Amino acid sequence: MRIFSDAFSFHNGKPDQISGYVTLAVNDNNEIVNQIVKGFDGTTNNFGELMGILEGLNYIYENYKELPKTSFELISDSEYAIKGASERIYKWAKNSWKGYDGKTVKNLEIWQKLYEYMTVLTRSRVNFKFKWVKGHNGKSVTLEEDSFTYFQEMCDTLAVEYKNKILKERNLKGG
Repeated sequence: MRIFSDAFSFHNGKPDQISGYVTLAVNDNNEIVNQIVKGFDGTTNNFGELMGILEGLNYIYENYKELPKTSFELISDSEYAIKGASERIYKWAKNSWKGYDGKTVKNLEIWQKLYEYMTVLTRSRVNFKFKWVKGHNGKSVTLEEDSFTYFQEMCDTLAVEYKNKILKERNLKGG
């Protein structure tokens, strides 16, 4: 099973910032078995990227006993989220959630929840890996041509559509 996620943001780093994500769980028959789209006020793009990954792990955590496979791939174009989850999270946990600079890692509660899910899944012998992919390649392919790129681009498209919907509802001009 593959779990794709992508995030969106508006006015990242400004007082009126928003972010959100799309997460798609796709089975081995290339069927979408779960789709979540959410947005948040006052949050950064990194927050949205992490929440997309957390949603994917949450889906695995809640369903792995009923799913036919015990091997999962979580895919995102966020280097921050993927490197953090696959490389840095264990060092942070050992170091009382401090980064290399000695400061508490940003988005601490999300990282801690990710760590909790990862620990339980690992102890339950559920195999999962994180995969970073270059995002926004703009390829237009069919499911039959390249399912990986198809679902990656679907996440990006859905994220942009949801961001535009929020901006329209709030009468804001997007970018």
